[in-house]
Parts: sequence; structure tokens; C-alpha cells
Amino acid sequence: MLKKILKKSIFILGFIILFQIIILSQNNSGGKTMIKITFAGNEIYGEILNTQSGKEFLSQLPAAFKFEDYNSTEKISYLPTKLSGRGEPEGFTPKRGDICYFKPWGNLAIFYRDFRYSYSTSLIKLGILNDIDKLANMRGDFEARIEVVD
Repeated sequence: MLKKILKKSIFILGFIILFQIIILSQNNSGGKTMIKITFAGNEIYGEILNTQSGKEFLSQLPAAFKFEDYNSTEKISYLPTKLSGRGEPEGFTPKRGDICYFKPWGNLAIFYRDFRYSYSTSLIKLGILNDIDKLANMRGDFEARIEVVD
């Protein structure tokens, strides 16, 4: 009798663990949204985080943006609608490839060089881009289209 109860318990426990693994894998795969940035014959891809600010940014896409260089560290462009910045961490240190939102100015900031620690009251991480060299090599102002990749 004890063997039978133990077998049922192991079966139920295994089922519960399998169910949790499936749920976690679905949450992790759905935690980021892929984007594509097209400019001057180039395409680069990235991921936008599943945060309130990330969702607000994605709601403004697809869109065309005019970028300019700022501080020889980042490419910036102004969003049509400011993001709320709700629920963000206290701060972070932006790295090369990070796509961010600078709340005081309402602009997108794509870092092509590492930068110092910044508080979220000013700088919010939205996601990360790959192949950042293509963007870093752009000189002067340029147009780019940002869209969600299905």
C-alpha cells in the first residue's frame, strides 16, 4: 500500500515539475520582443525587455526616427510620445549596445560605447542591440526605421 501511494506521489510531483518547467519556458521566451532597425542600407536587430517602458516604446512602432550623435557615446532620437518610466529599477550602468530612454529629454539613446552608472530617474534600459558597429560608424544625422519583428 505504501509503495502504491509513493508511486502516485512521485507521478503527481513529476507532473507538477513538468508543468512548472513548461510555464517558465513560455514566460522566458515571451519576455522580450525582437526589433529591427533599418538605416543607410543596414539592418541591426535587438530585443526590447518586457517592462512597462519597453511596452510603451513598442506601442510607438513601427516608426521612422532621425538620429544624431551625442557625446561621442550614443545615438539619440526623440520619441513622439514620452514614456512613463514606471516600475523601473533604481539605476544601471549602460553598456555598448544598450537601447535606453532618457526621461528628462524624452529621447531614445542607443549606446555604442560603455557609459557610467545612471539612476532610472534619468536613464531607463529598454533592451539591447546586436551588431552595434554599423550604428557606431554612422556619421552625422541619419534616418532610421524601427519595427517589431514577428
